[in-house]
Amino acid sequence: MSTDLDPVEPLEPVGSAAAEPLLAAVLGTDGVAEVFSPHSRMRRLPGLLVPAVGGAEPEVAVVDDGGRPAVAVRIATSSAQSTVDTARRVADRLLAAADDPGATVDVEVARIH
Repeated sequence: MSTDLDPVEPLEPVGSAAAEPLLAAVLGTDGVAEVFSPHSRMRRLPGLLVPAVGGAEPEVAVVDDGGRPAVAVRIATSSAQSTVDTARRVADRLLAAADDPGATVDVEVARIH
């Protein structure tokens, strides 16, 4: 991933109709217990596309990486499910929701419940 990331338009801030399908895709994945802001990663991405709303950081970050969308999310998984399989399902659902064959997804597991 490049460090010179430019915003992609016309996606809207988290909480908007444009961001809801990505968050819904994550929350609807078997084995996902919680979704957190990928804040540590977002601070390194100068071209953040989905800005924080009302001081809260978005749960799903999307940036333009050389003309391709890059999606980042941090999750907590349930110990009742395989963490690796859960992360893979989240990535697959986000790739499908992004609806762009060049999209990339970064899923970070922050916690296992």
